[in-house]
Amino acid sequence: MTKKQKVIIVGAGIVGASIAYNLSKKNQDVTLVESHSKAGCGVTSTSFAWINPSGRVPDNFQHLYDGSLAEYHVLEKEIPELKVDWNGSLSWGIPVNIHKSYIEKITRQHASKYPT
Repeated sequence: MTKKQKVIIVGAGIVGASIAYNLSKKNQDVTLVESHSKAGCGVTSTSFAWINPSGRVPDNFQHLYDGSLAEYHVLEKEIPELKVDWNGSLSWGIPVNIHKSYIEKITRQHASKYPT
């Protein structure tokens, strides 16, 4: 985009916010419309907007997973107040079907039984 354009983006989740942020870096006239008082307060805030399945990442999607993590690190440097919460997960074993996730909520007590 070389010519300055007016762009309206509806929704300040990870996709809308990312588009608005990157267009504004290219000096475009961006208006971001969000119904909530805080950006990223819906699905984005609880999903971390990961694009990979829980568990093993199929080889043909690994580059998307790696790229999304790299971009989060770039954003952390560009926008220090973003405060990305790098929560982890506890997983063991390899699912039989890597295309179907199995998630089980466990307690801290249960997790402490397994050595790291």
